[in-house]
Amino acid sequence: MHMKNKKNPHLIFVFLIFLILPTLLNAQTSSLTQDIKSPEIQKILNRGKLIVALPALTTPLFFERNANNELYGLEIENARAIGKALGVPVVFNTSATTFDAIPKLIAEGKADIAICDLTITLPRAMKIFFTQPYVVTNHALLINRLWLAQQEARYLSSKQQEINAVDLLKSEPQTISLLQGSSYVYMATNAFPKATLQTFPTIDALFEAVKQNKVNVMFDDDFNIKLFLLENPSVGLKYKSIVLTNLPNPIAMGVAPGNQHLLHWLNLYIDASQLHYDTDKLIEYYMSHKNDKK
Repeated sequence: MHMKNKKNPHLIFVFLIFLILPTLLNAQTSSLTQDIKSPEIQKILNRGKLIVALPALTTPLFFERNANNELYGLEIENARAIGKALGVPVVFNTSATTFDAIPKLIAEGKADIAICDLTITLPRAMKIFFTQPYVVTNHALLINRLWLAQQEARYLSSKQQEINAVDLLKSEPQTISLLQGSSYVYMATNAFPKATLQTFPTIDALFEAVKQNKVNVMFDDDFNIKLFLLENPSVGLKYKSIVLTNLPNPIAMGVAPGNQHLLHWLNLYIDASQLHYDTDKLIEYYMSHKNDKK
């Protein structure tokens, strides 16, 4: 007896599944891969904005305000470029009144990243993680020439030997003027333990005191001092700068301790963007952007 071949519908269904399953899996895997983000980055994307911490004060070139109270400067550009790379706009949290208050703000989760001319110090590193430095300058002194000549003459007369400015500040209880709540307080305390520190609330107030000849010794970094002298050449007649090449000033971004993937992403961003500045490159940036105030 002749029998007709009957196609089993179940076998056909299984065969078709095997044919299309790899395509379905690849498509699903690709979709999942595109959607998977680390929790800290996904939190930023879900919120729809990147919160960047800045202190309420301003600092030359890095972040300033124009006549319309709008922020501009190198760090503002950096922050907005990072927001663009993440695909979200940037808002700035400026509730911190000093640089030293920034790490607490980050550790408490009130901002995602500190991008604000923030120097790496050991006390700050106890609260937050720092990226690799993207700006490295040197600490520096701005010293009244007449005052220094008087101190050197006094020392020579009493000790029968000469002394340079740095050794003088290390060996005697002289007064050093600097910005309050900044890394310079920590660094000066360690570099010049006998000194009395006179702090100023803003860098503008400190520079104004220098212009009025009310400061004998100022401690900051070589970029700020060099820029100040460029903008105020007459000050150079009364004051001399001394760069402390053995005392670097590394500036980095900061994130909360739990945000290790964001930290890694930022380090990759710094390298990929070739975001590396020294004092000379900062001066070049200043010269090309000095007409940005609008």
